[in-house]
Amino acid sequence: SRYLMAEDYAGSENLDEAVRVLDLLVKTTNLEPSYHFLVKMKLGYLMYEKGMYDQAIKYFDEIDGSFYLYDRVLIGYGWTYYKRELAKPEGVAKDFSLAKKYLEVLIDEFYASDYVLEAKSLLGYIYQVEEKPDAAIDNFDYVFRARYTKDLSEKSLRETDALKQKMAVVEKEKDDALSKDNPVAFSSAQSRYSTLEDSLLYYRYADLSANSYAARNEIKRMQDQIAELERLKETAKARNSTSMVERIENIQDELRNTITSYSFDDSDPRVGINYYDEYPMARKESVVDNQNVTIQQTRDEIMAQQASLADELTRLSGEIDRARTRKDYKNLVALEIQKERLETLQKKFDQLATVAYDMKIQNSQVNLQKWTDYGAFGIADVNYSVKQSKLEKRSYYMDQINKINQILNSRKSLLDYKVSLVEGEINYMTREVRRRERLRQRAELDRKFEESYFDTHTTEFEEPDTTQPVINEQPK
Repeated sequence: SRYLMAEDYAGSENLDEAVRVLDLLVKTTNLEPSYHFLVKMKLGYLMYEKGMYDQAIKYFDEIDGSFYLYDRVLIGYGWTYYKRELAKPEGVAKDFSLAKKYLEVLIDEFYASDYVLEAKSLLGYIYQVEEKPDAAIDNFDYVFRARYTKDLSEKSLRETDALKQKMAVVEKEKDDALSKDNPVAFSSAQSRYSTLEDSLLYYRYADLSANSYAARNEIKRMQDQIAELERLKETAKARNSTSMVERIENIQDELRNTITSYSFDDSDPRVGINYYDEYPMARKESVVDNQNVTIQQTRDEIMAQQASLADELTRLSGEIDRARTRKDYKNLVALEIQKERLETLQKKFDQLATVAYDMKIQNSQVNLQKWTDYGAFGIADVNYSVKQSKLEKRSYYMDQINKINQILNSRKSLLDYKVSLVEGEINYMTREVRRRERLRQRAELDRKFEESYFDTHTTEFEEPDTTQPVINEQPK
């Protein structure tokens, strides 16, 4: 009762009071182990809702792996570690390895769990945050394709129900033929019944078929791995890594042997391909939905028959009263007998109603519609993010190229200016050298002219005698 009280508190979003009640309950001695783990799990989820992720992980750690709802504990681990990393401040490195670890354990160890699609969706979100679009799309695509398996399963269940109805009709024809001692009609009905039975067995054997759709997909994945290993082997050969080539070839041989050892049994034509083992949770939800619809239809039919019988009994009671008033005893007896039969039939319908309402409407935790919608949105979002990332990278590179071009243009302008200065200096020096060369040549010509001229001509005037005259010179 305290657990139900805590659930009521949690449903009304009074989480603190729910935690208080469950904390008192979990400290109770002599609790049955599975119930004790159930309370611990509920406390872990309440702590998760409150944003106290470390405390939630502590409660999850105290739950044993043998707990019958341990797949729900694992999905709780995944969400808690994921949220804890997201809560880190900007600039702090985020490590989703533990979240991925628990989600992968859930997917690998709890193959038909109701939480597989949720785990795959969360893995897709994590890979998207880690900027690994290929891995994200693989997970989202797996989740999205589950809806096709459910559609196929629902179609199979509808055809199975139709076959059962036809078999019931043919079974009645067989009984009529036997009652009328008509062997021809019985043989015809029996032949049709056998055909319908084979078709029904074909649909029933689909869940048990060894021709597994999941196995075919796994073989396709192994073939893709072999092809990828072949590419890596060529790379290893190019790097002359003999040991790496040998290791790759060993892995390829193991994969090929695994593929060769698996064979599909097509010997029995009644056994088709098992399309449901790839998505058992989709098959489960379709079966549960079909059972719920059948139960609800049965209840509605019983209620309609009860209402019809009640109306008929009311009518008969009126006719009985009128017959008794008229003293029409013959008609009165017939009406009383008819009323008694209807009352007997009404009691049988009451018993059927009791049985129908004892059959519980099951609630599936798969939530296939919700998660497949998320899968479709995830694929679109990742593709959009990849496209936007490419556009942003392209814009970034264009900006960088423009900046580089601006720098180059600036440097080119500077170089052009310096070259023009150098060219100006060169032109100036060239003109100066030429001027000086012309001056030198002119001086040389003047010198040669003077030398040639004065060597071949006398002067027009006598040179004066520059000897100093002797004045009053005395003889010795």
